[in-house]
Amino acid sequence: MTNITGYLIDPKAATIQYVTVGGEYPLKAIYALLDCSTVDVVRIGKRHVIYCDDNGLTDGLECFTELVGHPSPLAGRLLYIGTDEDGNDASPRHSINAVADLFSVVRPVLDPVFEEINEPHVFGMRFKRFDVRLDKRRPEIIVS
Repeated sequence: MTNITGYLIDPKAATIQYVTVGGEYPLKAIYALLDCSTVDVVRIGKRHVIYCDDNGLTDGLECFTELVGHPSPLAGRLLYIGTDEDGNDASPRHSINAVADLFSVVRPVLDPVFEEINEPHVFGMRFKRFDVRLDKRRPEIIVS
């Protein structure tokens, strides 16, 4: 395989960046980029795929990624690449900006809730609980 360009999405950093994939053992390069030992492939139309950690959803998650139109969340790093007419890996046909628009990085956020204390000789606020909300944001494009 010749070297191709792909886009690496890192949900922990909430970034997307250009990467080079290829060499004599391209699957090993993909494992290294995704930091995993097994991969799954999500097809995006006829000319693009996403490589993702096949076991990414089995562990506890501090964040995940949503893809527009895809029913399941994707966990761990993601590699977005194109395919040629024979189905072989190729550089993406879409710009990194267009691809970033397809994804949302989702992280839980704990918001503290306080209650007012109004008792004799005691006035103020005290912690009551955490409310949980999901923060969704487009990955930031990193150009190096």
